[in-house]
This record gives sequence, structure tokens and C-alpha cells, in this order.
Amino acid sequence: MDPADKRVKLKLANGTWQNLSGAAQVTNSILCAPSTIQENATAQLIIGSTSITPAQVPGILVLSDPNKVIILPKVPSPHLNI
Repeated sequence: MDPADKRVKLKLANGTWQNLSGAAQVTNSILCAPSTIQENATAQLIIGSTSITPAQVPGILVLSDPNKVIILPKVPSPHLNI
């Protein structure tokens, strides 16, 4: 969430920011947004096997359990309905 323009953004590999809010309305629900944000370029969350180390698998969110799955909800026209 970019506190400057109140839009959800994703930082791309080339260093630019992609707006994920699309045509959605600007939100004012985050009233206490931090004024300075420190980015952790090595942040990673591994869900599943504890034998996997962050160096083995690139990515921020890693699902490493061969017996588990995440089913994401289907949202019709997410750029309009989220």
C-alpha cells in the first residue's frame, strides 16, 4: 500500500512499481500508515517443509509442502470487485 496515493502496488524485478488497484476506488481505511518504510529485499516466507532453506528457493512466498495446497478464491472482475 503506497501511502502517497493510497494504491496497492507490486515492485517489479526492474525496480518499477505496478499499480494493482486498477479501477478500484482509493481507500482511506489505513489511517496510521507509516511515514517511512524500510524495505527488506531478502524477506521470505516458507510454508511447509522446514528442510528448505531460503537460499534453495527464490521467491517471497514459497509453498514447499508436497502434501498441501492453497486454493485461491475466484473473483469475477477482480479489478472492479476488490
